[in-house]
Amino acid sequence: MNKIFAGLIMLLVKINLNLVGIPITIFPDFVAYIFIYFGLSELSMVTLMFRKSLKPSLFLIFYSLASDLIMLVPSVTYNGFALTGICKLIYSLTMVYVLYIVILGLRDYQRKNNAEIDTRELKRRWSGVVVMAAASPLFRTLTNNDASILYNFKYGYADASLYYASLVYIIIAIAFGIVSWCVLVYFTAEFNRVRAVYNMSRIPK
Repeated sequence: MNKIFAGLIMLLVKINLNLVGIPITIFPDFVAYIFIYFGLSELSMVTLMFRKSLKPSLFLIFYSLASDLIMLVPSVTYNGFALTGICKLIYSLTMVYVLYIVILGLRDYQRKNNAEIDTRELKRRWSGVVVMAAASPLFRTLTNNDASILYNFKYGYADASLYYASLVYIIIAIAFGIVSWCVLVYFTAEFNRVRAVYNMSRIPK
């Protein structure tokens, strides 16, 4: 549980640097998912339910690693990799699936060990993560397109109406990103509470 919590914290903390034109992210997503994978591996020894999340977690590791590597090449290649948000949608839904298996695993552990772990609030907050994850690819893809329109307008290749519409949309997308981050913080805070209860239940009485 501690490794999963550490992974969630890494997903929240984004520190981007630019060294000699090369973008570098402190706590990249693939490192966060490596922590989550090993955390799930440990939990799978406690309850078999957690094993269902191991393969999806590996997918998250390799997808986020490939995405980070592609960002090192020209942006045109990266935007093409997005495939109009389809890959991002699969990635986002896989993430929420892994989190759902964690909730099911905790419920299974609670039932088998008569532990006092209440996951109802965690499940409710997870529902908010699902909504944000499903909508995120749409905002990400359209924001990339709008950014291109702004760039083209700057050099006289786009209409003024498109420019202002794109500018408004980017502002909305930024607001959506802030809300999404808050939803994940909200989920992580409750996960931390459940983690503490789980850790206490593992202490021999």
